[in-house]
Amino acid sequence: MGLQLLQPPSPNKGVKYMEVKGAAVLPLREYVKKHYPNKYDEWYASLPERSRDILENPFVGAWYPMEDAVTIPTKAIVDKLCDGDMQVTYDLGIFSAEFALTGIYKIFVKMGSPSFIIKKASVIFPSYYKPSAMQTVELKKNSAKVQIIDFQGMNEYIEPGIHGWIHTAMLMTGVKDLSVKVTKSLTRGDDITEFDINWG
Repeated sequence: MGLQLLQPPSPNKGVKYMEVKGAAVLPLREYVKKHYPNKYDEWYASLPERSRDILENPFVGAWYPMEDAVTIPTKAIVDKLCDGDMQVTYDLGIFSAEFALTGIYKIFVKMGSPSFIIKKASVIFPSYYKPSAMQTVELKKNSAKVQIIDFQGMNEYIEPGIHGWIHTAMLMTGVKDLSVKVTKSLTRGDDITEFDINWG
């Protein structure tokens, strides 16, 4: 997560085939195993074959169709394990960040300043989703504005997880009084998703 401003694309023009890196798929499966161990088999069996094939053994460096690998399995978590409670989509982002930012990556986050992490976001983000683009449009001592400017097919099962991931990654830098608010949303029909980040 010199500032470079890019022209936001129209979300309605030429919907692109979105893919997600296996590194973002694996935590989803592990979340169900940890929090719903007695219902894992039921959840897995409810998925279409193409989703089951991906989740059975996702390779962290491979790319998968986002719909099959994340959207459909996440919707099944909401519907079958959480009685329709969408809060779990945000919680999945928290878990994913904690899952990813361990070992050497945890050290990297803790040693990096909040500003450093935010600057790196635009580089890291496309390594998880493609095609996608993120930019920092404002960076001050204790605040920043970060925008997702390209992400065709953003939906209510994906966006909250990104929110939770950013919030957790920032917390792991040791910041206090952290606030991460979604001020614009592709899911709600805006041209971009914007995160307004403030810390003490």
